[in-house]
Amino acid sequence: MNHRLTPPLEQLRLEIALFGTSADPPTQGHQKILAWLVEHYDHVAIWASDNPFKHHGASLEQRTEMLQLVADAVQQAKHGLEPCFGQRLEPRLGQNHSPPIDVYPEMSSPRSLISLQRAQHRWPNASFTLVIGSDLVRQISQWYAAEALLAQVKLLIIPRPGYPLLPSELGWLRDRTTTAIAPIQGPAVSSTDYRQDHTPVINAAVQAYIQGEKLYPCPDALLETPQ
Repeated sequence: MNHRLTPPLEQLRLEIALFGTSADPPTQGHQKILAWLVEHYDHVAIWASDNPFKHHGASLEQRTEMLQLVADAVQQAKHGLEPCFGQRLEPRLGQNHSPPIDVYPEMSSPRSLISLQRAQHRWPNASFTLVIGSDLVRQISQWYAAEALLAQVKLLIIPRPGYPLLPSELGWLRDRTTTAIAPIQGPAVSSTDYRQDHTPVINAAVQAYIQGEKLYPCPDALLETPQ
């Protein structure tokens, strides 16, 4: 029998979405965005962002591990598998199956251009789209080497409540790169809401991880296992 193996991702000409996020913690809103991305791109590369100017409630390693739990949940839903907390999905899909989404800790950098260069080194034949929330649109012109970054990627903007897209800002971006607005809405609640008052915006696997690591001190009631 002739078995045809899927070439490694590194050898394919793929459309890859790049999405760095604080993931402090990653919410169901992040999960919704990632679920949409895996349906519209060949591969989705994600990482917990390393921002030295931002205070985080969890370490970069912990945020990366929580983001992996969300990525696993997205893959499980895509392939119709039951949640299996604590077990990576790849063995359940088969040796030659390339996951549609994965976490790449090595992509994390305070500078998006560096993250892009690391992605280009890993996937030299790919075309990249940088995914950002609308809250970052007015900041991007101030990013490190913003012009060089935008010359090498397309841009996908995820609308977020409270952060309208201004024509002048969109015009600046569209003068420099292909810019699209995703037909989905970011969540009205955020990681900040969870950290401040433990708004229930995270999935069960992330909640279990937070409890196990004793992150984001919370009321005793939230630590009780539902009957």
